Amino acid sequence: MRAVRERAERGVGEIEALFREVRLAVDEREALLLREVRAAMEREQEAMAEERGRRQAAIRRLQVFQLEARKSEVEQEIQTLQRAKERTQMAQEAL
Repeated sequence: MRAVRERAERGVGEIEALFREVRLAVDEREALLLREVRAAMEREQEAMAEERGRRQAAIRRLQVFQLEARKSEVEQEIQTLQRAKERTQMAQEAL
């Protein structure tokens, strides 16, 4: 009876040791996967930040272009109004 008990205790001890090894392996693999996921997320966030920066730069270029285009339109309108004023003055002087 004592021999059976000792064998059972050894068996339980071996199972516990095996379980600890399996648990350790699972924990190590989980930690590795978490590091890989975090690294992938960081790379994705960096890529998104770069893309956001490129888009913001493109928006700024468009805004500058629109501002310059509007400025050019206003300058042309001013020139047209000045010419019209000059013509009106010349017409009044001719009368």
